Amino acid sequence: MSGPAPPIDAAADPALDPGVLDAAPILEFHGWSAVARHGGMAVVPWRRWYLEAMASGCQVTSDVPSGSRFPQSLVRIQRGRVGTEADLAHACAALSPGGSLIVTGANDLGIDGWIKRVQKACAVAPHRVHHRAKARVAVFAIDQRHPYPAPAAGSSTLSGGDPRPLTVAPGVFSGDGIDAGTAILVSHLASVPAAGCVLDLGCGAGHLGIAALERWQSATALMLDADARAVACTQENLQTFVLGTRAQAQWWDASEPVPGSPGSFDCALINPPAHTGTTVSVGAAQQMFRRAGEAVGVGGRLVIVANRRLPYENDLSALGRCRIVREDGGFKIIEVVRE
Repeated sequence: MSGPAPPIDAAADPALDPGVLDAAPILEFHGWSAVARHGGMAVVPWRRWYLEAMASGCQVTSDVPSGSRFPQSLVRIQRGRVGTEADLAHACAALSPGGSLIVTGANDLGIDGWIKRVQKACAVAPHRVHHRAKARVAVFAIDQRHPYPAPAAGSSTLSGGDPRPLTVAPGVFSGDGIDAGTAILVSHLASVPAAGCVLDLGCGAGHLGIAALERWQSATALMLDADARAVACTQENLQTFVLGTRAQAQWWDASEPVPGSPGSFDCALINPPAHTGTTVSVGAAQQMFRRAGEAVGVGGRLVIVANRRLPYENDLSALGRCRIVREDGGFKIIEVVRE
């Protein structure tokens, strides 16, 4: 599971170099430095960066603005292929006739390949290509007869044979089926004492929280994620499973306290991000553990699935009795009982 890479610093951003962008409003995905300079709208689904963009005074939204048109759209390549394809499709759809699509990203994110994909899909070569600081930016004049095709939403199911599908929007974790770590934790719920009030931190499309509610019929749940796209998926999936009266999904970042009274949850389920962009990082997981420790009451449990190589136990031991209760393939399940 991966978290977002931080937005590129404006001083290192090749898209802001002279001659790349027009002096006109812009629709910018996963950043706001171009909007700060030229006006327009930033599309920032990750809550932490959304709040920063808002504090800067830029116009910002967590979702693509419906019906708006811009003379240029800037897409910053992300780690996930399907999410970037969705951004490119939205960016093209939001262009005014004769508008420009600007695509930028680091070399280690495969920007060269993305420039070739856009050229092929949109039947046009870039008329401007610029390199700097191990990154590249390309500008395309888009003919609306050849927009970038939108990817279909993914679908997933809970493990255990339940055939009901969970919708997974492009860019949301586990779009091509339930991931191995989540599947292991779902199966492990049979060994976890029933909880009355469940916290699903980093809920994604809702697999863990929904599995807990299906197993513990009297439980309620609060399901939180930093990605607005994931929250929208979870809300939809709760309706599919007829669980809308027993659970809430909210947009939340680990820099914020968990909504509700401290100690009010019996169980926290966590499949934490192990990467920030393309870099292995435990920082986001550590923040989530601290917030879970605040939210779960004495005697309650944190149940975490993680890569076996990630050293989470020292941090978790500060929250209570910590032990590895299962190892399966490349994963481990850690339980912490709050004291």
